Amino acid sequence: MKLTSILKVAFNANDSQMQDDFKLTDFEDWDSMQHMLFITKLEEDYSVDLTGDEIANIRTIGEIKKLLSSKGKLD
Repeated sequence: MKLTSILKVAFNANDSQMQDDFKLTDFEDWDSMQHMLFITKLEEDYSVDLTGDEIANIRTIGEIKKLLSSKGKLD
């Protein structure tokens, strides 16, 4: 899954963290700069433009999946 790859690169995540209820801020390498780089990569790889409200409401991996799915972009 493309999302898993993006998360692994952005936050140095591992497979055990790839649960829908896992919070992005719980990644050891999470900080605001990495978060914005992650959002940029997400938008590029999925060819979507996220609004400020959408970005602010992303807290978990499951919320990312729901957002991408709502845009018809989940792989």
